[in-house]
Amino acid sequence: MFHAFDDIFQNLHDLKSSHISIHGQLIVTGQDRSYITKSFKAFEQGIKIEIIDGQVIAHQLLAELAPYGGGNCIYDEDVYLTGEIVQKGEEFYIDSVKDCLVRRDDIKILINLND
Repeated sequence: MFHAFDDIFQNLHDLKSSHISIHGQLIVTGQDRSYITKSFKAFEQGIKIEIIDGQVIAHQLLAELAPYGGGNCIYDEDVYLTGEIVQKGEEFYIDSVKDCLVRRDDIKILINLND
């Protein structure tokens, strides 16, 4: 069962070290950083969780899906992913992503993050 981004974001402290399945928006800001959020507006307001190994997502998307032109991000897509909530310092991240399905309209891309 996938949980909405808001449900996860509001309970990050309680979910630390938990494996979760989350549905939200994937924001890729370049070839090295990917985030999950509720919307682009929320992302701009700092309501986001960075994905560790986000560059793997960015590189695979660039190989399979045309990026948006210009702006603060190259991708703003619907995403379903499963990973672990981890905390480093004051920040929370998603690590150990097992499944990542990115959707744009009728296009579905399964991102492989397994070694």
